[in-house]
Amino acid sequence: MYRLYGLEPSTRNVRRRAVVLHSWVGVPAEPGAGHPIQSEGCPTLNPEVLDAVAEVIAGSPKPLLLRLN
Repeated sequence: MYRLYGLEPSTRNVRRRAVVLHSWVGVPAEPGAGHPIQSEGCPTLNPEVLDAVAEVIAGSPKPLLLRLN
């Protein structure tokens, strides 16, 4: 699980609201596979995908920018 920080005026409350990037088995591992999942506000990835993303995060010497659409 990764804590998120907002950079734009519209996302400044992300930290205070405790928005995190986390995994959930109900999210498909492949893009377009299955139906969209109803989120409660936090971005969610399939556990296998988050493991791959975690390797990128761990290997980065600087903070990463995550764009959520």
